[in-house]
Amino acid sequence: MPLLGFLFETPLCLVDEFREGHVSPGAGHLAFYRACKARLPVGKRLARYCADRASYQAELINEWETDQVRWTITADQDVAVKAVIAGVPTEAWQEPEPGCGYQVAEAVHTMTQTRAAFRLSIKWEERQPPDLFAAAATP
Repeated sequence: MPLLGFLFETPLCLVDEFREGHVSPGAGHLAFYRACKARLPVGKRLARYCADRASYQAELINEWETDQVRWTITADQDVAVKAVIAGVPTEAWQEPEPGCGYQVAEAVHTMTQTRAAFRLSIKWEERQPPDLFAAAATP
């Protein structure tokens, strides 16, 4: 599970960390973020950060907020997130485009140790499992 930090404007990789297979996916994200900041060219600042669920950590989110970094994390639905989703009123769910097959909603969310609340964007899509026997039934 490598960590890779790129400068958006160029194909320049600021930091690459290829980790051993036994390392926890959530380990070292704050240090990695700080290493990316330290390697930025003069005059550049880290303005955006895109990560997966392993970066869903209060200390990292707090540092992004302090540094005024806009960030996004694709996160799993833990107990707290599920509770927020359950509290979204029916009228808040909207299809972004008619007939697209899914709905979106937004809610305010916070973690116990974050200093600020943040927006939780939620996508709901009902998926039907594929019919595993359809192909076998067709002559």
